Amino acid sequence: MLNVARILVPTDFSPNSLKALACAKEIARKFGSEVVVVHVVEPPVYPVTLDVGAVGAPDLSAEIDRYVEEQLARLVQEHGRDVKLRPVRRRGAPFEQILAAATAEKADLILIATHGYTGLKHVLLGSTAEKVIRKAACPVLVVRAEA
Repeated sequence: MLNVARILVPTDFSPNSLKALACAKEIARKFGSEVVVVHVVEPPVYPVTLDVGAVGAPDLSAEIDRYVEEQLARLVQEHGRDVKLRPVRRRGAPFEQILAAATAEKADLILIATHGYTGLKHVLLGSTAEKVIRKAACPVLVVRAEA
């Protein structure tokens, strides 16, 4: 029998990722699993102009961190009543950090949402879900975006 003690759910706080969280909660109730909700903050990329040098930009790290902490706390408060839900915040490239979190948290399952981008949008933005599926050491369940 499949042992699903810990489910990792990446979130970007979008409706699609909340849909994945709902699915994870349903599985967690059946298996008595813990749900680890992970949000990855990507380091900001500042534009550079060749003729002037680096463009000064305000450091928004503290504000971003505060926002992420508020959103994760809200998720735990709203969705952690009937299952054990634990938030994790990481910094870096999303797919790399999701995989690192899955390893660090000893996840038995990753449940990830897809935005359903196709064509040029998919080429330009890439697919975090696709990269996670290809490289994950544990099973990955994908929740598709609504058509």
